[in-house]
Amino acid sequence: MFYMDKDQYIPELETSELVDLLNAFGDILFITDENFNIKFMNHQGIEELDLNNRDIIGAKCYKILLDEDEPPEICPFKNREGFKEMQNRTGTGIYATDGYVLRAYPIYNKKGRLRSIIHHMVPVPVHEEKVPGMDDLVMSAINQKIHEELYNFRRRLSKKYPQLTPHNLTHCSLIRMNMSTHEIARYFNVNPTSIQRARVRLKKKMNLSRRDDLVQFLFNF
Repeated sequence: MFYMDKDQYIPELETSELVDLLNAFGDILFITDENFNIKFMNHQGIEELDLNNRDIIGAKCYKILLDEDEPPEICPFKNREGFKEMQNRTGTGIYATDGYVLRAYPIYNKKGRLRSIIHHMVPVPVHEEKVPGMDDLVMSAINQKIHEELYNFRRRLSKKYPQLTPHNLTHCSLIRMNMSTHEIARYFNVNPTSIQRARVRLKKKMNLSRRDDLVQFLFNF
């Protein structure tokens, strides 16, 4: 379920193409109104930031991301001048929280009034760890194996752990394919450290202890 306002449920949003698209992204995406209230966050954001969807809807984004009571000075939407300046831009890069860069995209209605803001959070590139993305041919081969050869594996995993997101299931499939952390990072086009953090969250979702070996568990699943 998703909420546009803190207590208002919008049933059609749950199955909308927009929500499906945002949830399919491997990066963190969230939407706020002009008053910084979070209206939506995709699965990757809720998972990577270790949040609960019901707890963040209606909350201030700067409180959730920075634990601050006011938006940072570098936020382009902090004042009206910033709103006007953004009308002629497609987005702006600002530091949202340690280890991430945030790019904001304003959405205006027909009268030119700011309606919503889409925020795209990506890990700050770490030069010694930055891994180039995979080419289309390799990606196509991997995706084919995931959806064909590993179909039953994903189905069994999803049935036993319904809390796993499609992104989680893909991550587990890549581990099952014996891909290394760096190779999985290339697949998702993120830093290896993001993959390592994601594995910790996967173990929590699957009720595995810190001693359990996630890779061995998935190989034997």
